[in-house]
Amino acid sequence: MAHLVLFCLPVGLLLLLACSNSKGGKVVQAVNDGKCNGTYEGVFPAADCPGIYMMLVVNGNQYELFEKYIERSGVSGVLPGRIPEG
Repeated sequence: MAHLVLFCLPVGLLLLLACSNSKGGKVVQAVNDGKCNGTYEGVFPAADCPGIYMMLVVNGNQYELFEKYIERSGVSGVLPGRIPEG
């Protein structure tokens, strides 16, 4: 489970970084303003299965990161969390 968290957290943060503007705006401010609210999803490559489906749901300063290994039963997880105000 620890490797799941270590993988999911950077991926989620990278998805949030996509919300920053090209002028170097702060990601945390964009999140607090609700500019990043929504659902982000995609399939990430994996070495030992066809891929990992990931979905990040952002609502204000809260998020849930869901992951499911494709074609593997029982290997999934949900990581809820809060984005610190900055």
